[in-house]
Amino acid sequence: MMLGLLENKIVENIDYCSTYCSIKKIYIFSTNYTISLAKTFEVYFSGLNIEVKIFDALTDNLINECVSEQNLYLFFINLQSFSANLQINLPKYKYILYQIEDYNQNNITKLDDNVIDNCYAIFEYSKINLQYYNENNIQRVRLLSPLIMAPLFSVHTDSSHTILTHIEKTDILFIGTLNKRIEKILNSLKLYNNTHNLNYIIRIVDNLYDDTINNLVKISKLVINLHYSSNSILEIFRIHYLLPYDCKIISELPCNEEEMELIEKYNKVVTFFPIINEDLTNIDTMFEIINNNINCRIRLL
Repeated sequence: MMLGLLENKIVENIDYCSTYCSIKKIYIFSTNYTISLAKTFEVYFSGLNIEVKIFDALTDNLINECVSEQNLYLFFINLQSFSANLQINLPKYKYILYQIEDYNQNNITKLDDNVIDNCYAIFEYSKINLQYYNENNIQRVRLLSPLIMAPLFSVHTDSSHTILTHIEKTDILFIGTLNKRIEKILNSLKLYNNTHNLNYIIRIVDNLYDDTINNLVKISKLVINLHYSSNSILEIFRIHYLLPYDCKIISELPCNEEEMELIEKYNKVVTFFPIINEDLTNIDTMFEIINNNINCRIRLL
């Protein structure tokens, strides 16, 4: 079902004839952080009889190969990850961009206008990011929601459970980059767990990828999503990644008024709680939601 959704999105936003007649080979560029997403695109494009390879680095040889092969196109999941200055000499109109950065953060490098001008197509995951494009380029940018990672739908096979039977179940899992804000919240959660003798098994992961992360999610009852900053864009890539798994998902509410519509979109699969204050005075709401969800799962099991 989700691959069909992806197909509709691409057909809507990339010229049909060019996609199906011109593109015969695609090189996908992905870091470890986005490898599951890259593999989902690989499944989709392969289904269209397009030859696909995934790379973790951009080289002159690959660029030259794209220039020399008429039907070869480059597909970047976040181009900033592959060029420090973004002044690379990419083949004009032969590369596609899927931008997944949160431009609300000050440390994010914006794309050069020439890079956008010369790309074949460009996709964004959040409408909030559209405000960071100039008026000439914004018409070229299309929104493409994050994808449910289709290759992970087999997570509940018998062989999967057999492999994981020796691993201790996790009650609460956090996945993401740590900073002072997040560490403060998670430390408060651990303190609450200890002082109330709850004995929840809590795991915090900020540097694992792909199969290792997949296996941890498989054995987790609940995954918690926290914002990196007070103006972060809702981490819908993380939410979509988690949806195929049999775990509860809880998350802070969106930070931006423009994203409040996402509450209605996701509230059947995500339990939201208020953004946690700097002084943690409202963190009890998160604790209550965690207790209710974990206890509910215990009764069901």
